[in-house]
This record gives sequence, C-alpha cells and structure tokens, in this order.
Amino acid sequence: MLQLVLILMALAGLFSWMAFTNGSVVVAVIFALLALAPLIAIVVAMVRKRTGATGPLFGKQSRVVGVIALVTVIGAVGYAVYWTFWTPKEYEGQLANVRDMESACHDMGGKFFPSAAEFGGPAPHPVVAFVDEQVGGTSEAEIGGSDAPREWGGRGLKPADVQLIACLDEAEDGKFLTDCKFTSSTLPLYQGRYDVTIREARTGRTVGTVELAGKSTPDCPFSALTKGDNPKIHTEPDLAEYQRALAEFVSK
Repeated sequence: MLQLVLILMALAGLFSWMAFTNGSVVVAVIFALLALAPLIAIVVAMVRKRTGATGPLFGKQSRVVGVIALVTVIGAVGYAVYWTFWTPKEYEGQLANVRDMESACHDMGGKFFPSAAEFGGPAPHPVVAFVDEQVGGTSEAEIGGSDAPREWGGRGLKPADVQLIACLDEAEDGKFLTDCKFTSSTLPLYQGRYDVTIREARTGRTVGTVELAGKSTPDCPFSALTKGDNPKIHTEPDLAEYQRALAEFVSK
C-alpha cells in the first residue's frame, strides 16, 4: 500500500512539473496538492491526536462538506488530467523547417506553433502531414514530394507559412497488395487506411477529420521498420488522395 501511495505521489509531482513547464500554473498547483495530500493527511491526523480532537473533522456538516470537497477534487483532477493528455501545448523551440512541426501530432495533446500562419483568409491554406509509425514516434509524410505545389508541402514551404497540420493515425490494413522481399525477410504489403485529424498549426485546435487511403499500387519500399509478432507494411496516400480528401480545407 505504501509503495502505491509513493508511486502516485511521484506521478502527481511529475505531472505538476510538466504542467508548470508548459505554462499552466493552475494545473501545476492541482497536481502539487495531490502529491502532498498524503503528507497533509498525516499532519492533520497527528495534530488532532495531539490536541485530543475526536469525531468528524467538520462537525455536524461533515457529510455535506465531504461531498462538496469530493466533487471539487474530482472536478479539479478531471480538468488537470484533460489538460495534461488532451490539450495542445505551446511549442517553445525554434522552427528550422516543417519537419520540426511533427510534435503537433504527438500524444498528450500535441503542440501548437504561435509563429505559424493563421488559418483563414483566401485559399490556399498550406498543409503538412505526419504519420504515426508502427515502431513508435511520428514521421513526416511526403504529400507529394518536393515537386508538389507549395501549399501541399512542396519545396519552399516554411514553418511560418503553414496553416494546417494533418495528423495520420497508425495505418490499418486495406487490401493485400503483394509480398515485399528484403535482405533477411519478406513482409506483406497492404494498402494503408488512415484516420486523419486536421489541426490549425497556430492554435492546435481541430478543424476537421477525414479518412485517407494509401496507394493501391504494389510498390515495395527499399527498407522498412516493423515490430510485433505479425509485421507488415502499408502504402501511404499520394498527392491526388490528399487533394481529394483535404481540398475543402486547403483549397477553399
């Protein structure tokens, strides 16, 4: 039991530090109080024992006060957890190129980039894309390569000009295409199916969701990283598929 309490205190302390470094003092204080709660309870118990206090801590109104306190604590903790895991945080580094924006698609809410262009005004609205990898982490998804139009992640697109970021979830299996032979193994290639969240780069807010399909041609990559007992690889969408699915956000 003691070990569990210590672990929970350590986690609450860690989340408090994370919240403080990400600019949320309120959430940092909530987690700090949670980390200190067992110590506070011990101190209160010792003081009551030394003073000879008996009975409920809050007297006749203890039940009402307890319910109010419990609801308040649950609400505060719920908000703190929501902020920690699902609210975008401001990116504080320097953006040298669009690859540095991949943290927008990380877990725990991702990052937003105040220096990026606002999503609005006349089209086009430049977009970049990142995909969750099977082996963990996120990598840049080449929408159309360097020869693509600038608003579709083409050459010359700078981080300050990006308005939208498309975050592709880890691929799901579409139709089987072929077996790809590598130096030491053979891996099945499937057409990828992707759930996509489109976020405004400047604020991190979600502006839409779509589904994308990988290329249907059985082109094997030069190399691949996989994990698990049933390794497989997937095709990624081509420029035409991005333009079909994201046209309402980028081109209108």
